[in-house]
Parts: sequence; C-alpha cells; structure tokens
Amino acid sequence: NCFTGKNTSKSYPNVFNQGVKQFNFPTEQKIIKLVDTPNYMNTILLCLLNTKKLVKYFIENENNINMNLLLSYELNKIINDIWKKGNTEIFIENFKNTFKIKNNSFQDNEELSPKDFLESLLNIIHGELSNSQSFNNNNNSIVSNLFNISFQVINECQNGHYSNQYEIFRIIEFKMSELSNLQTDGSIDINKCFEQIPKQQYGEKICQFCYIYKKLHRASPYLIIYINWENDFSGIKLIFPENLNLNKYFINKDINTNYELYGVVIRFGDDYNV
Repeated sequence: NCFTGKNTSKSYPNVFNQGVKQFNFPTEQKIIKLVDTPNYMNTILLCLLNTKKLVKYFIENENNINMNLLLSYELNKIINDIWKKGNTEIFIENFKNTFKIKNNSFQDNEELSPKDFLESLLNIIHGELSNSQSFNNNNNSIVSNLFNISFQVINECQNGHYSNQYEIFRIIEFKMSELSNLQTDGSIDINKCFEQIPKQQYGEKICQFCYIYKKLHRASPYLIIYINWENDFSGIKLIFPENLNLNKYFINKDINTNYELYGVVIRFGDDYNV
C-alpha cells in the first residue's frame, strides 16, 4: 500500500519559480487513461499526475525541460498533454522505453512494485533536473523540494558512544510485522504508525549498550507512506485517514504537517488499484 498526502498549507517553501506564466490547476477532476501501461506504473503515474505542485512546475517550465533531460522530458510531455492540451487518452511508449534506458534493472517483462517504480522514477527525475544547466539548483530539484523528508539518527550509549546524523528519505516505510501490536479490533490506524519510529532499532551497534533510533526531523510538502506487508496479514485492516496531523512527530516546525489524503495504491492479488 502506498499513501500520498499533501500538506494543507497554502504556501510551499523552496519550490522553484522560474518567473514564467503561472498555471492554475483545474478544480474539476479528470479521468485519465494511460494506454498499454503496466499496472504498477499506471497507478503511480496517476497519483503523480494529480500532484498539483509537481504538475504546475512541469507546465510552467515546459520550455526549460529539453530532450537532454530524457525521462523528465517524457514526463513533461505527458503532463502537458493532459493538463494543458486537455487530452484524456495518453500513449506513453516513449516514457516506458526511456525509463528502461535510465533504469538498467528494468525489463519489459519485469513486474516492479509500485513503490520500487516510484522510488526509481523520483531518483531519476531528481538527478536529471538537479544536474541540468537550465536550472541553478545547487543539487536540489522539484523532487527534493516536494518529497524529501529528513530523519535525525541518534546513537546513545552508557559507554559513551554517541553520534548524531541526518538522513534523507522520500518514502516513509512501515513493516506490518512491526505494527501488528498496534491493531485494535483488527484495524491499524496510520496515525499510530508514527509512534513506532523512535522505538525501532536502527543501524549496527558499536557495543551491546548502544541504542540507535530515529526521529522525524523535517517534513515535506508531500508525504509518501509505504506499508510493507511482507507476509499474509490479510486479516488486518489498514485505516487511511483523510487528514493526518503529524506536528508532534517532527522536530523542525517550518513546514505545516497537516496532510490531506489524495491518493492510495492498494494491491489486490497480483494487481494494483489506485
């Protein structure tokens, strides 16, 4: 399961504005058909194509995203075909072929999980845009600005071992095997999952008395949560709240952490629905 939410703040810090004509995202919903698209790819793309700040960025920077930015260019064409030209049936063969070129582990007959596809796609787009001479981004991109979350990783020990470092993630992952104790009446609420983060053991211990744990440090304007089911937990319901307030979990308070649910990818057997 993959949960995507946007924070409810009207302003999004650190999002690049190249001074081009502003694009206003339509208020009406649109049914989009991606022709001949693998199921795992279709579900994630439909979520990204409704991620308003990402769509707005690509449309407003259409002329700066050239063919040298291979996958970004193909994604840009899809976004503009849908939201600028009004097309509702999109052929993405060029996008699929370009993704295959950029991701050597991907093959036509290979089924990726939506999470693996999303992670790879965001990494590729970030790499292309952050290294482009068209943007003076200082190793940042619209991807890092919208999706990067920072964790504070702390090692404390009664023998005096201590470290404090920061790690960046774009997807927060929870394992069902570590959440089963949270269930009430056969259900787990995602709100409760965040209480588990500092309690989990992370990294290798220097000695037996080391305690390594993470704290959520800085939030992102858009939040992606992945629930790793691992084994059969079919008897447990997972509750996706329409609104998620994570203010008490983040140390840095410079971003509004009230999130509004706008997309869920769920697995049914061998298929994924969005």
